[in-house]
Amino acid sequence: TGNVEAGIQIPGYKTIIVAAGTKDVSVELVNPEENNVYFEISFYLPETKETIYTSKLISPGQTLYDITLERELEAGEYPLTVQYKTYSMDEEYTPRNGAEVNCTLIAQ
Repeated sequence: TGNVEAGIQIPGYKTIIVAAGTKDVSVELVNPEENNVYFEISFYLPETKETIYTSKLISPGQTLYDITLERELEAGEYPLTVQYKTYSMDEEYTPRNGAEVNCTLIAQ
């Protein structure tokens, strides 16, 4: 877990496993409760330069379990960049420091 800015905890992943051939997949995406920022998490495939998922704003302590990808993936392994954008928890939604975590997306 890397500290992006004092107090912002970014979950790290080595692999993310999803079901192949469907857009509706189960992935645990969490904003640790000790954070005081909203997360917006997106999945970016560097090989094809496409973003296949972008979350809604996730509050501290909130976990998403079921997400819908932009498209189905064929079975296989894909390099994946998990992009974290963070926003202040006031009416301004000021962008804070973000982070990127590189891992492997496995569709099976």
